[in-house]
Amino acid sequence: MRLQESRKKACMAALAILVLLLAVLTLVFCVIHFKKKTDTTSPYDQRVAEFIEENSKFDSGQIVFIGDSITAKYKLHRHYRDLSHKTYNRGISGDTTDWMLARMQASLFDISPSKVVLMIGTNDINGPKSAEQIAENYENILSLISSHLPNTEVYCISIIPQNREFSENAHENNQKIIETNEKIDRLAKMHGYEFINLYDALVDETGLLETKYSKDGLHLNRKGYKVFTNAVKDYLKE
Repeated sequence: MRLQESRKKACMAALAILVLLLAVLTLVFCVIHFKKKTDTTSPYDQRVAEFIEENSKFDSGQIVFIGDSITAKYKLHRHYRDLSHKTYNRGISGDTTDWMLARMQASLFDISPSKVVLMIGTNDINGPKSAEQIAENYENILSLISSHLPNTEVYCISIIPQNREFSENAHENNQKIIETNEKIDRLAKMHGYEFINLYDALVDETGLLETKYSKDGLHLNRKGYKVFTNAVKDYLKE
């Protein structure tokens, strides 16, 4: 009789432990699931948050490259390690002139660079914006930089050409790019900034991005970034 009671108590204890274990596992699952459901921060916002965290560790008075994926993929340490100033990459894939306007504080103003290399507009070209609308946003970007960083040198890099590897509409897109670049050139001069025409350095005789500079018809490869570096580096040595 006592043996049966002992077995019964042991079974009940084991059952209680099992129920508790299942409850704990259920709670853990719910927490993980809830976190996944509520974590709606976009990769873009996460990158801006990283910039904010980096700013406390970065020096002011350095060089900042800011732009979209063409800038984000630019291995600055490979091309500019011999400069007297540090180079910081504030490129974000998929960026547009609209979105850049919203992140100027975290990307530029909080670290007060002495030089800014600005390259933006490619993703606007591929969207519905007209050259005039892109230029209007670009003007707002330059005005913000001018008011917040009056002593900073700014180098406005032209939007680069595309080829058919990226889009069947590459020729049409490139006409829009040429028109937008002309406006960017005028805006840069208006603000006393330098316009660097990378478009002409990368385009082939047919009016498309030269294939040796890109694998996908839009982004630059090593040869393309070498052209970029050669066009910009002398300005950053001063």
